[in-house]
Amino acid sequence: MIVKSNILRNLRQLDKLYNAERSPKKAQFYSKLAILELCGWTEEAMDIIIFDCCSKFISDPLNIRYVNDNIIKKTWGFEYNTYFRDRMVMKMVGIIYLEKIESRVNLSKFIKLKAALSKLHLERNAQAHTYLKGTTPTISAPSLTMSTFMDVYEGLKDYSKCIMRIKVK
Repeated sequence: MIVKSNILRNLRQLDKLYNAERSPKKAQFYSKLAILELCGWTEEAMDIIIFDCCSKFISDPLNIRYVNDNIIKKTWGFEYNTYFRDRMVMKMVGIIYLEKIESRVNLSKFIKLKAALSKLHLERNAQAHTYLKGTTPTISAPSLTMSTFMDVYEGLKDYSKCIMRIKVK
């Protein structure tokens, strides 16, 4: 089960620090940290969805270890198509069940999830491959990152519900 309380607490704290900060550079650090925190949470949430699915549908310890070692531990990103869909869900349930899951998710939440993950992926790459110099780069404020979080959370929660409801024959 995906839990949002810790990440939401972290993002709210970073937003408070950001809003109270007088130094623009320190405020940027809080913005950057909020993005990186959300990225870490998103990767862990995807891992939890796959682990929960594995726990429900798989009983053979060798297969459980395979999922853990070759699907969960070997996926380091969170972009929907490349990482979550293709490297995790498809390997876990197969393309037939993947199509069933995607046809059952709430379309609005699914669209928002994919858009939020794409946005977050771009922001993460921009922040992870640079450092703060004398110029002021554009970084989303923690309040915007919280908004992105809600789209990610609602989408993953719905996706998790759908994946756990698949009927395996």
